[in-house]
Formats: sequence, C-alpha cells, structure tokens
Amino acid sequence: MGIAETFHRFFETGPWGLAFERLTSAPEPPRCLLVKNGSSTELLLSQLPPCSAGSLRIVAISDTHGKHRLLTCPAADVLVHCGDLLSRNACVLQNNGQNHRKGRAALRDFNQWLGEQSQCRTKIVIGGNHDATLEAIGDERAKEVLNHAIYLHDSATEVDGLRFYGSPWSRGKSANRAFQAEAPPAMTSATLEQHIDVLVCHCFNEGLVQAARPSLVLSGHAHAMYGILQTHPCIALNASICDKVYRTAHWPVVIDINVMECTAQRIVR
Repeated sequence: MGIAETFHRFFETGPWGLAFERLTSAPEPPRCLLVKNGSSTELLLSQLPPCSAGSLRIVAISDTHGKHRLLTCPAADVLVHCGDLLSRNACVLQNNGQNHRKGRAALRDFNQWLGEQSQCRTKIVIGGNHDATLEAIGDERAKEVLNHAIYLHDSATEVDGLRFYGSPWSRGKSANRAFQAEAPPAMTSATLEQHIDVLVCHCFNEGLVQAARPSLVLSGHAHAMYGILQTHPCIALNASICDKVYRTAHWPVVIDINVMECTAQRIVR
C-alpha cells in the first residue's frame, strides 16, 4: 500500500471515518447489486424489479465499519448484515478488544439505524473481527442491544420457511481479533440435521460451506472480494460495503431466493 493510500485509509477508518467521508464525497443516487442466474447487475434502486414470485428478497450488507448511515437499503423480506458493524471497535487508534463506552454507543446507533429500516421486514446480524465490544458483552446482552434484529452467534433462526445460520468467525493477523480463532467452529449434528438454507458468515470458509451445504452463502471480511465468489455448488456472495481503504465504494447486494427450490434441494442433500 502506497503512502497516499495509507494516508487515505487512516482518515477513512476509525470513529472519524463517517464524518471524513461525508466531507469529501458528493452524494450519489442509491444503487444496489442485483444477483440473478449466477450473474450480477449494478442498478439504481429506482430500477430494481419486484421480487420474483414464490421467493424471499434478501438484501445483504457487510463491513459497514460505522458508516451504515451512508447506506440506502432497498425494501426486502430479510436484511442481513455479515459483521464488522464497527471500525476498530470504535477506538481512536488500535482496537483495544474491550467492552467500552464508545463501542456501546456505536452499537446503539447501529441498532437505531436498523429500527429505521422499516422497508425491511426482518433483520439478521452477526459480529465480525472489528466488533470486540459485541464479543465482550456476550450473546444475551448483544441481543438486548441489537433488539431490532435477530442476533446470531454460531446459531440458527428460521424466517418464512428458510433457515439462516450465522457465524462471526474469521481468521486474520491484525489487531482486530474479535471472534477469531485458527479454525471455524464445528457445527453440531443437531444443527445440520435441521438443514441450513442460508449460511451467513463473516469470513467465507470452504469447510463451513461443505458442512452446511446451503443454497446461499453470505459473507464479508475480504473487502476486495465484493460480489459473486462462486456459483457451484451454491451461490456465494461477498457483501462488503467498504473497499480496502474503508471507503463506502460498494452497494447492498440483492438476491431473490426461491423457497420451494430450497425445499427441493434439502431432499437432494
């Protein structure tokens, strides 16, 4: 990374990133990335077609890093956030990995924003490696703080017949180490027996995908991998909103998932 890029990244990330980006960028019409038939199309939200018959519309976002208020999300049955709600755990310099006042305030603001997304009927949220306050307060308190969403931590929920499983696990070498371990957590046999239609994971991992055998994988973490990751044996998407210098360069990802087709795939699996 060059000097100019490093300088830019310093001002984009951290608690001041939102204010810096608002001051240095002109507003643009809201867009999304529509994924259909294994390919993607960038669209203005005003051009987004209605949800396919017999399907649920899922809007996926990830790695907003405190810049969620710069987003405009399209209407959806389910809004999914794949982790890294915060940037460096809302610390000014290095992520201290602790539960602290600024981190809690940032989580409350994110939850308020979720509550304002009335165009999205259900919200699902997992943590990421920048979300140390979320890890430190524990699952029960996290569910209370993020009460406008279903919070998943190596756990599952069902929405209109589709089963979502969420894991905040990732691997990395930076100071942002929340929810990180050398290997992803093993899924219990009880979880696998109930099937998983949508795997929500902060970091894409082939082992998790092979264990879950979902119809759709939603992830983030790797900012430069935004978009479709693969189309076999399932569709896998990276929904990172921020790019490598933490600028909100990407858009929410929209995909319509057919409930009947998912049910048929469970029988095959």
